[in-house]
Amino acid sequence: MRLKRILLVAWLGVLCASAVPSRASSVESAPREIDWTGDFAALLAGLARNYANFEYTLTDRRVDLPAFAARYRAALAEARSDSERRRLFERFVRDLRDPHVSIDWSAPATDPPGPACQTNLEEQAVRGGVAFGRLPEFVAVESDGARLFHAGVLRFERAPSIGVLRIGLFVERAFTPACRAAASEVGMRDGEPCDAACTRRMNRLAAQWLNRALISTVQALERAGAQRLAIDITHNSGGSDWAEIVARMLGGPLRSARIAMLKHPAWEAYLGKQVLAIEAKVRAAVSIEDRKRLERAAAVLRAAQGAVAEPCDLSPAWLNSELATGRQPLPCTTLVKTEFFAGGPEASPLRPSAPNEVDSLLFYPASYGAFPIGITSLPLVVLIDRETHSAAEQFSAMLRDNGRATLVGEETAGAACGSFTTEGTRFVLPSSGARISVPDCVRLRVDGSNERRGIAPDRTVPWAPSDSAYQRARKMVDVLRQLR
Repeated sequence: MRLKRILLVAWLGVLCASAVPSRASSVESAPREIDWTGDFAALLAGLARNYANFEYTLTDRRVDLPAFAARYRAALAEARSDSERRRLFERFVRDLRDPHVSIDWSAPATDPPGPACQTNLEEQAVRGGVAFGRLPEFVAVESDGARLFHAGVLRFERAPSIGVLRIGLFVERAFTPACRAAASEVGMRDGEPCDAACTRRMNRLAAQWLNRALISTVQALERAGAQRLAIDITHNSGGSDWAEIVARMLGGPLRSARIAMLKHPAWEAYLGKQVLAIEAKVRAAVSIEDRKRLERAAAVLRAAQGAVAEPCDLSPAWLNSELATGRQPLPCTTLVKTEFFAGGPEASPLRPSAPNEVDSLLFYPASYGAFPIGITSLPLVVLIDRETHSAAEQFSAMLRDNGRATLVGEETAGAACGSFTTEGTRFVLPSSGARISVPDCVRLRVDGSNERRGIAPDRTVPWAPSDSAYQRARKMVDVLRQLR
C-alpha cells in the first residue's frame, strides 16, 4: 500500500505540473532584479582599471573620490525605482566631467557595421561655427570646395585681410560630396553597411577628395588677397587621423603628440600585433634605411609591451582621500610614456608625397595615401571654443606646440585622446549589462601635460552665454583684427 500511494502522488504531481505553470517558470518570466550595489562597486573598480585618465583625476583634478562615491551610494540606497537608479549612474558618469566617458544601457556587445556614408553627421561637418557670413567684412569665395568649407575673406581697412575656412568635423565620410565620390568609386550605395575593410578604403578615398578640395580652397583664398589664414574648428567634436593630415597640409612639417599608454591587456594585445607586423616587414625590407626604422620601432614597442603588462592598482583612491586628493603620493603609475606618437611609432611622415607600406606601418595617417605638406605659407590662426573636442583638440595643440599657429577663442572641452587600441578598454557592469565607454589613451602636450586639461587660447574672445550668432562673430572679428 505504501508503494502504491507514493506512485499515485507522483502521478498526480506530473499531471498538475502539465496543467499549471510551475513556480520556477513564473520566476524566470519575472523581471530580473538588478544588483545595483554590486554594479556600483564594479563601476568604481572598472574606472580604476580601464580609464586612462583615472590617474589624471588623482594628480590634477584631485577630486575627493571617497566622498564623491559615498554621496552616490547613499542616493542609491534611498532610490525607489530602477529608473531613478539608472539616472544616478548616468549622473555619476557625467560628474566625472570627461566627454569620452559614457554609459549605455542597451548597447550591443559588438558594434555592427555602419553605413557607407555617415549622413547623420553631415550637418555638424559642414554647418555651425563662427557666423562670419553675417558680417559686412566677410566676402565669400565662390567655388564648390570653398562652399563646402564656408570659405571667405575678412577685409579690414587697417589690418591684414584674413581668409577663413570652416572644418566642423574631422570625419571624412561625414562630408556627403566626398563620401558619395568615394562610394561611387567602390560601387557602394549611401546606406549600405560598410565593414572594417570597406571603412578603411572609403576613408582613404573620401580624405583624398577632401584634400583636393582643401587645396583649391586655400589657393582661392590666397588669390582673393588673404594675408592670414584662420581655420574655424569651434564646435568640432573630433574625428579621425585625417586631422593629422590636415594639420600638416596647412602647417607644414610637424611632430605628432606623444601618446601615453594605459597598463591594460588591450594595450598589451595591440602592441603585440604591431610588433609581429613590424618584424614580418623587417624580414622583407629591401631598403637598409627602412630596416633600421622598423627595427627601432619594434624595439620601442617590445619594451612598451612589457611595461604595459606591469601591474598598478590605484583603486584604493576610492577609499583613501589622502591618495585621491594628492596629499599622498601615488604608489605607482598606470601610464607608460615612451617614444610613441598619435601618428604611430614615428612622430612625422618620411615620404608624405609617396608613402610605402613601411611608412603606413610606422606613421598611420600614411595609410590614407600621398598628401602634400605645407600648401600655404600664410600665418595660421585656429579658432577654438569650449565645444572643440578630441581630434580637433589634437589638431589645434599640434599646430600650437609646433609653433605654427595662434589659437583664438576659449579653452577647449578637455576631451583629449579617446581610443587608440583596436579593442578599447570599455567594460560591462555585470548585473545591469550597462556598457561603460572610457578612453584608453592619454595624449601629451609638448610640455608633458595631458590634453585633458583643455587647450588654452593665446587670445581669448569674451563670448557670453547669451550672445547671438552675430555677437559671437563680431567679438571674434574684433580680436582677429588686432592680431599682428
